[in-house]
This record gives sequence, C-alpha cells and structure tokens, in this order.
Amino acid sequence: MFREWGMDPSKYRPSSEALLRRIVQGKGLYLISNVVDLVNLGSVETGWPYGCYDRSKLRAPVMFRHGASGEAYERVGKEMWRLEGRPTLADADGPFGSPVSDSVRTMITETTCEILIVIYAPVSACRSDREEATRCVADRLAVFGHADSTPIS
Repeated sequence: MFREWGMDPSKYRPSSEALLRRIVQGKGLYLISNVVDLVNLGSVETGWPYGCYDRSKLRAPVMFRHGASGEAYERVGKEMWRLEGRPTLADADGPFGSPVSDSVRTMITETTCEILIVIYAPVSACRSDREEATRCVADRLAVFGHADSTPIS
C-alpha cells in the first residue's frame, strides 16, 4: 500500500507495523484511553493503519490526498511530520492525519465526545474484511467505551 503511494515502507512505517514491532519487542500496546487502545487493537489485528480523531476539531470537507509542498503537523508524542507527497487526511483547517501518525490538533483527549476512525485498508482487501474490521471497532467501542457508534463506509 505504501509503495503505491510512493513511500518507502522500510523508511516510513505504517502505524500498524509500529504497533506490531512494539509487541514483538515485549513492550505491549500503549495504554492511552479506551478509545485509542481499542483502535490500536484493531490495527494490530488487521495489520492496517487506523487513524483516530476528535470530530469536534474537524471542519468539513475532510479529504484523503497527497500532502502539498511545505505541509506538516505536530505528531502525537513526536516531532513534526512533513507531508509533501505523502498520503494525508486534511480538513478545511489543513492536514491532521496519515497512516503513519496522527496530529496533536485532532488527537483524542479525555474531553473528546465524538470520534472519527479511519481504516486505511488496501484496495486489495476484500469488502467483507473491511466490513468486519469496521464492525469489530464499532462493537468494541459500544461495549468498552460506552459509545453510540454509527459506522460509515
């Protein structure tokens, strides 16, 4: 998937791979919040990067595109993420997410009430696998996060 987007997957790791590497190294998953932890679990299970965003901090329209020259954002827990030519989620206020790392601007906090979850599934993934991944995250959020979930395909 990263090669199709023009990114070297050995240089830039999808968030799902970074999580799997933590587990293999015996570090376990990050323990951040019910919402983020459940989304990370889904990412590890499918091997696909997931993004998790505070919807109240987003302004329509939201689009998936390649980053433009000079675009960047502060990554959650890390340095700036340069986006030029890289797969990027953006809203009316600019870039906020990617399959590598999410931004501080739209990160989930203890005051978050509405979330947007993006599953970066490859085009080759069958529809039933994508639907199962969506259903699984929605079900877990309902049970463990007391969420009223409405999956959007």
